[in-house]
Amino acid sequence: MDLIKILIVIFLIVVHVGCNYNPKIEIINDEVYIGEENGVITLTELDKIYEIYNRGFGGDKLFMYLCNNNIKKYKSLVYDEEIIYTCIKVENVGVLYVYVGGNESDYRVVYLVFKENNPLCKSDEFDFLTMKESSIKDVSNIDKYLKYNTLYTSFTGTITMHFTSDNKIVRISYLNNDSDIISNIECLDKENSITLIKGINNIDWH
Repeated sequence: MDLIKILIVIFLIVVHVGCNYNPKIEIINDEVYIGEENGVITLTELDKIYEIYNRGFGGDKLFMYLCNNNIKKYKSLVYDEEIIYTCIKVENVGVLYVYVGGNESDYRVVYLVFKENNPLCKSDEFDFLTMKESSIKDVSNIDKYLKYNTLYTSFTGTITMHFTSDNKIVRISYLNNDSDIISNIECLDKENSITLIKGINNIDWH
């Protein structure tokens, strides 16, 4: 009987520690390119990251997954408030930018932005899209990496971002319904392009 009690106590301790475990991350404040500080992942691993992120609400599980797979080095940007992000090279394809919110006791992934190494589309290819008529399906015919470029979904609708070969970013907003009809299209310079993420105007895009 005493052995059973001891085993139960050990089990409860393990569960308690596991539930409260939060991996430490290293915040780098100098000019080092953070993508050199983390390992390179494959396209399959990139799909896994999006699978975890899209599976539920919030990105705490994804944050834990990244830490457990040695993505532990982040940079800190200070504007109106501190913003923490990292980027991960995707083998032969591009770079994934991961933005983190919260604090040391509760970090979570809040945004993912994917940038191809060599964007195939030009900004003028999006000129053929028509607001309130074209849909996200039409956009997928222009940008083959569309599934990685959905930046944000909320009561305001979905937004996708598309890096182009002429050094622009096309940001497209969609109506918040099942049809995903385009409500707005903007063509922006890469700098000052992610104002949707509070405080971030300029990122050292690689």
